[in-house]
Amino acid sequence: MTQILATDIGYGHTKYAYGDIIGKFPSLISHAVENDVGIVGQNDLVFYNGEYYYVAESASDSPKLILPNSPHFLVKYSPVFLHHIMEKLKFPEISTICVSLSLADYKEHKNSLKNSCSKFFINGKYFENKILVVPQGVGIWYYCDQPENSAIIDIGFNTIDVLVVKDSNLSVNKSFGIPDTGAVILASDVVRTFYSKFKLQINKYLANEILLNHGKIKYGRKEYDISEDVEKLRANYTEKILADVFDNTDFKNMLMSIDTLIVAGGGAYYLDKSFIEKEGILIPDKPDYANVLGFIKYAESPENDT
Repeated sequence: MTQILATDIGYGHTKYAYGDIIGKFPSLISHAVENDVGIVGQNDLVFYNGEYYYVAESASDSPKLILPNSPHFLVKYSPVFLHHIMEKLKFPEISTICVSLSLADYKEHKNSLKNSCSKFFINGKYFENKILVVPQGVGIWYYCDQPENSAIIDIGFNTIDVLVVKDSNLSVNKSFGIPDTGAVILASDVVRTFYSKFKLQINKYLANEILLNHGKIKYGRKEYDISEDVEKLRANYTEKILADVFDNTDFKNMLMSIDTLIVAGGGAYYLDKSFIEKEGILIPDKPDYANVLGFIKYAESPENDT
């Protein structure tokens, strides 16, 4: 039985859903260290476009890490992350693969991403896939049963996407993406706080792990705890994020007519829940998987089968 593989390859983590299986891993890739080349499989190396790479966790300590910070990164390396997902799933039968882009990048890079993921060679094996490219936030809307007169705020690692729905129809003209405002801002605050307290320089990806662990981390064989600082940073971040969205002139004018306001994406985990509830905002279950779980519903709809 063939199934839909739904993916959300973000700048922080890659999420995926296939049947009843969901999973995620860090969106990390690095060039291979020269001494390791030639032993594919033994050292988790993959061969793609004439070069060897480490992927996901195996790339985390590499001195040749490639920063995931632009849609060009997604276009070039999404096939490697798709292969990593397929490998985790033991290369199952797949009818359709859903990939996504921020609303800020969708129009410009949709076709390039589709072409990149449709056909590729990795480790000498050819892959050809039917690809659906979906704007981020659409999956969340489907996951939440497509409420009419709603707005979906999808907080990613690098971007925030705001999807507006009027009378059960997606309003492309009123939807928008805000680059460089995602959870990376909070991660950068954690980097500065960690250095201020311990005089240790960490990168924003380790800071993301600290956030996921509620301010605690084991690093260099020692335990560190900045949980009190993280709580304050989360409160400040929540206010900033909502201010960035609500201050958008077009969105501000629509706000009173929106019946359902949803916040999801991986960044939703970091928000101050009391502040969110006070504003009457819904955070669905499994907010970081909401896009991929909704992408499956999207791809199953006959009108989206293109």
